[in-house]
Amino acid sequence: MNALRTLWLLLHARERRGCLVLLVLAASMALGTVAGIAAVMPFFAVLADPALIGRNPALAWLHDHTGNLPASDFLLLLGGGFVLLLIVSSAINLLGSAAMTHFAHRVGDHVRIRLFAAYLEQDYLFHVRQGMAVLAGNVLHQADRVTGMVSAAAMLTCNLLTTALIFVAIAAVDAGMSLLVLLVFGLAYLLVYAIARRRLLANGRLQTELGAERVAVVEQGLAGIKDVLLSQSQHTFSTRFARASRAISRTAANTQLVGLAPRYLLECVSGMALVIAALALGARAPRGEWLAALTFVAFSAYRLLPALQQVYFSLVTLRAGQSALDCIASDLMAAPEVPPARKDDSHLPRDCAAVELIDVGFRHSADAPRVLEHVSLRIPAGGVVAFTGPNGSGKTTTADLLLGLLTPDAGRIEVGGAPLDPRARETWKCSLACVTQHVFLLDASVRENITLGFACDDETRLHEAVRLAGAHALIESLPRRYEQRLGYRGARLSGGQRQLIGLARALYRRPSFLVLDEVDASLDTDTMGRLATVLQGLRGICTVVVITHHEQLLDVCDCRFEFGAGVVRRVDTHGDGALSIRRLRKTP
Repeated sequence: MNALRTLWLLLHARERRGCLVLLVLAASMALGTVAGIAAVMPFFAVLADPALIGRNPALAWLHDHTGNLPASDFLLLLGGGFVLLLIVSSAINLLGSAAMTHFAHRVGDHVRIRLFAAYLEQDYLFHVRQGMAVLAGNVLHQADRVTGMVSAAAMLTCNLLTTALIFVAIAAVDAGMSLLVLLVFGLAYLLVYAIARRRLLANGRLQTELGAERVAVVEQGLAGIKDVLLSQSQHTFSTRFARASRAISRTAANTQLVGLAPRYLLECVSGMALVIAALALGARAPRGEWLAALTFVAFSAYRLLPALQQVYFSLVTLRAGQSALDCIASDLMAAPEVPPARKDDSHLPRDCAAVELIDVGFRHSADAPRVLEHVSLRIPAGGVVAFTGPNGSGKTTTADLLLGLLTPDAGRIEVGGAPLDPRARETWKCSLACVTQHVFLLDASVRENITLGFACDDETRLHEAVRLAGAHALIESLPRRYEQRLGYRGARLSGGQRQLIGLARALYRRPSFLVLDEVDASLDTDTMGRLATVLQGLRGICTVVVITHHEQLLDVCDCRFEFGAGVVRRVDTHGDGALSIRRLRKTP
């Protein structure tokens, strides 16, 4: 099956070795089950006909080697052996099931961790195209289905071995009876699975899609709770969530019903088959032998039916999870391998340097219109420049290109004369910082938010960044100062206060290239003045790009690049950059 092949490809070498250990364990479980079944025959044969001890060579040998016990004592010995084998068989099955369950959860957890790490390594454009809800749904929910599929694959292997050995054991007693059981049980399950397999795949795909929708509704409703309350749209979000959740429940119930349905049908069929077997054996064998054989067949069927049901249910689980598994496998295998940065990875300068876009073009996808086309501009080293222009004119896209979040599909970017190629981009990111209009904050302390990305914090560096950002008074006003938790996405702070924490975080990195994207939107006049002072202090130390329309910030910039009206125009030159006018296509 495709699902089993995909699961195998997802496993690491150590996990594949674990599969081989589980295979040995599954074989032991199957042998133990069949041994317990086989032990029933001598007990019931002697119980029905004690004279069989002398006629049967195997029983005669065992009777001789146990001291020629009286028939009643020998029967007790056979019964005790039968019970002991059942206990050992059950213990082996229990331990094996526990090992398989733990293995499945370890693999599922490992896949979940790898998937999240893979998403974090993907470029910014990947996240823009996929959307957070889809990716979060894959990590938080679809990866759980991988755990179920690994468990199903392990149980499928174990129960297939058990089923095969039981059929062999029945054939050793009566080949015709083995064929009858195989036809009745095996073909019934195969027929039901053949009918249901397409529906199972469709249910799996629907669960994947609806799972992403459900995550999106929860994330949007809770993240935008202020707007939800003010717009009184609680019912809209509740209805959307309920619709997706009910649809998922229906598909999950349908899948489970398909998995359970054959069991009840075959319980009836097995009763009829047992009657037929009793009549057939009774006409062909002596009373003691046919009673023992019938007991063996009945007990075999008793153990065979759950094994076949588990085989079938495992196939249902694997088929229903195929869609989620394919999605996860595709994302894991497409994840970029990012080598650790080395000193010789690139020839980029370590200090602030001039950054230049040369005839750059960009579009978000092959069928999308161009956002940028033939754009050239030069930002002087240590300068403070502004990007201005109407919404959708390409300011933020250009900043994302400069930050290495996006890759131009035409032209090139140079830093200090060195090309910003994929290997150099990782080195370049180490010297960058960015503060956006909507600052991302953790539900953690002020200290953790400012030092985000650093293994340990430097107290002197922390206080210096806070002072430069003008956030000292804010932090001192908090009850626990640097240890104060800020709430989900900084919910306990105002918009302007979040901007100050974001600016302190950026300055803590001591960047050589800093982008401020519409940070003035939530700042009051006094804070804006302090930010203008910070920008003046960074001149010559750090190259700064400010996306703004605020005159107080524009006044401290060396030059301004105006986006719009089909061109990018450099004005108000105070530095060493050259005027560049190129075509710019607006976003629709």
